[in-house]
Amino acid sequence: MKPSKTNTLTKALYLVKEMNYRAMPIRIIAKELNVTDRTAYRYLKAIKESGIPVSQNLFGNYSVSLPKPKKRKARRI
Repeated sequence: MKPSKTNTLTKALYLVKEMNYRAMPIRIIAKELNVTDRTAYRYLKAIKESGIPVSQNLFGNYSVSLPKPKKRKARRI
């Protein structure tokens, strides 16, 4: 049975959110998503191709550094 696209997208978005807070090795990424290491690499590749900056540190842990949203001036209603 082929996994649904929504399930794959949900897992990829969860991965981006978690990697924004902490750097994770590939084995932990695979364990968190309940997938194999190879599939975790596919998710990382898809995230990179979508334009999200994924970096790897000296220890081999992957992280995402999303820019903080710009502060907007409050408007009076």
